Amino acid sequence: MPKDGLYIIDKIKKLYSSEDTFQGKYAPIAQMINSQIIRSIEREFGGLYVNKTYDILIKSIFDDIIKNIKIRASIVWNTINHVTEDDRQRAGWHTIMNNNHLNVVHNYLPWKDFLYNTLDEFSTKQSIKKPTEAIYSADVIKRLFELTESKECSRLQRVLDILEQHGKEIVTINESGNEESNMKKLGLEPDDIYSLQLFTRANPYEIDQVIADMYGMISIQDQDDVEHNVLKDIITLSLFNDTTTGHINKK
Repeated sequence: MPKDGLYIIDKIKKLYSSEDTFQGKYAPIAQMINSQIIRSIEREFGGLYVNKTYDILIKSIFDDIIKNIKIRASIVWNTINHVTEDDRQRAGWHTIMNNNHLNVVHNYLPWKDFLYNTLDEFSTKQSIKKPTEAIYSADVIKRLFELTESKECSRLQRVLDILEQHGKEIVTINESGNEESNMKKLGLEPDDIYSLQLFTRANPYEIDQVIADMYGMISIQDQDDVEHNVLKDIITLSLFNDTTTGHINKK
């Protein structure tokens, strides 16, 4: 994230909380929407220098983000309603939209750089091996598909499980408002740390695509026996590159 990134997220979340459309009609898929907002913020501000005084600019970009996410939320909502008329099944789909691996990954993005540095420092102090693969290289993705030392799952699956279970605990915000590592308290194995290091070196967009492919294999039938790949459609929506930041100066 850029300088003052947490400020930007907090600012936009406050703007988001005032949006009646999301708090009312789309409340059952609020977590999915929140994940989409974080992903959009990362797209719009990632790698850019943004000063806290740019409140008007933040509001302008927020309006663009919200416009796009309202469209996405509408498509998701209408698709689910079309697939089934059963309220319990609809509630089940809302749960899936709120709780899936893509949301887990998106929610971690604001702390990606901090986590990378924290893992590197922690590994040095604990004499844990470090990946030799270059950041964003194809070799990183290949290594994530390898089995963990326990042979129970792939390294990528293990990372997703860790982020899902401990995501909010890996990085905390102290009383001064600064990011703080919570690594020592989580009791992770050295091999877990190694897998996490690989993950922080991976290209986020490649991770998105891998997860999209995973969910793309899941489909259901509606009342007319027509198959729908709802998850694939929704994942595809989340990968859209929207709005523009051409008016922000890069440094």
